[in-house]
Amino acid sequence: MRREPRTGGGPSPLGDLLRSFERGELTAQRGPVKPEIWQQIVGPRVADRSRPAALDASGVLLVHVPDAVWAQELSLLSGMIVARLRALGLGVQSLRFAIRKLDPARRGATRFERRTVAAPVELPEELRAQIEKIEDPGLREAMTAAASRSLAEQAAQERRSARQAAKGLRKPRK
Repeated sequence: MRREPRTGGGPSPLGDLLRSFERGELTAQRGPVKPEIWQQIVGPRVADRSRPAALDASGVLLVHVPDAVWAQELSLLSGMIVARLRALGLGVQSLRFAIRKLDPARRGATRFERRTVAAPVELPEELRAQIEKIEDPGLREAMTAAASRSLAEQAAQERRSARQAAKGLRKPRK
């Protein structure tokens, strides 16, 4: 007597699993989405707090999250996440979330985490004169610091663009 494979949420008999494996329906699901792809799709902040765990035959991607807050947050983004996964050719139809203790993420620093801040520069005389007209000393100090850092960052960006242009990576910005 041959039984049909179970479709419910409970455990499956070993015989059903072995027959599924023989037909090629069962594959090892160590991680249905590579970590770097997951990070690209959801961003580093979300990737740090979620792990794609398994993709079942009906296209439901199980995603582990650390708590109910993250499950709720990602459920609101699930349409966008599914669309991005499908655009990469993955057969994901929907997401399901399970709360699990997650190991710390094993990823390199993002470009924002590696970024250094340019040292403040001297303000041009005209700009310094305009800022000196501010009556509030705290606001005047904050504006001086902000303008100095902004000009320093602008100069650093121009230097980076010039180096990239010299290497032939992109055209200099005007």
